[in-house]
Amino acid sequence: MEELNQEYDITLTGENGEDIFGSLFVPADEIAQELSKTKHVLLDYPTGNLEFFSQAINDIKDRKQLNELRKALESVKQYYNVARLLGYDQLLQQIDVAQIATLLNIISRRLLTLSLMDKPDEFSSRTLLNLAMSETSFSFIKIAEEELRLAANDLDDLKRRVAGGIQGQRDEKDPEWVSLYEEFQRIMKKHLIHGQEGFTMENIKETQKDYEELFKSVEDYRTRMRRLTMNFNGDEMAARSYKHVTHSTMVSDFPAIYHVIKGSKVRLDRKIGQNQGVLDNEDFLKKMIREEARIEMKTHQSASVLTREDFNYIVESLFEGYEEEYQH
Repeated sequence: MEELNQEYDITLTGENGEDIFGSLFVPADEIAQELSKTKHVLLDYPTGNLEFFSQAINDIKDRKQLNELRKALESVKQYYNVARLLGYDQLLQQIDVAQIATLLNIISRRLLTLSLMDKPDEFSSRTLLNLAMSETSFSFIKIAEEELRLAANDLDDLKRRVAGGIQGQRDEKDPEWVSLYEEFQRIMKKHLIHGQEGFTMENIKETQKDYEELFKSVEDYRTRMRRLTMNFNGDEMAARSYKHVTHSTMVSDFPAIYHVIKGSKVRLDRKIGQNQGVLDNEDFLKKMIREEARIEMKTHQSASVLTREDFNYIVESLFEGYEEEYQH
């Protein structure tokens, strides 16, 4: 959870967690005074009982209040580090740093949950799906009934499977993939709200049905894209280019576009493999793609039906594909 805190700190709080100290040489009495102020802030929260503390944090919907509490706890961590460096043993005995870390994790989960429910679009698809696939729990409601608890755990497992399926096919330029992702966002938001307000067998079954229907659609998408990729001899980039241009996974729907992309892509890969420097010159790369696509159009008679617009789409899609592939 600590890595998650660091990775999404700015997303959640809008702050970068800078050190609150201008210097490491802080007098012991100054640290003691600041610790006293922080303890006063924490008095309003049941920090001695993690279950009660979780419930209290779960009731807070004001990010400003949560961030203020988080700042107070972060400051205690930093005071601890300074006190340890300077050998202020008496002060160290006043700070339970393990408990502070646990409280911070609880607050971070709450901030993350609020962001996922209220502002999911602020997360990139990669980030949101990775969070959905993680073992991190965003529910603070303790489920007493064993049957209900097991059903909620199964629902979390199903959510992770669906997220993994969508992530495995991630293609933000494909409207079909975007539609699947947006449906996942919708279901996950409902899932999170139920987790915050309290699960019932009814809302678990309802959410489960939504996930299962989406999972079928994701599997269908994966199967069709896999077959399309096989038609391009395993070239995922070529398959995606075809999908972007045609919005279809059937090569029989647009055989001319299929032949132009498949044939020109093979020669382009060979040329780029011999001189990857062409990737640094966008104009030259695009010109090379145009030339190879024209050659392929002349090779296949069926390609004569392609319009200028079709041709430009093919060139642009291949160009974007190379840019994305070689950026990573």
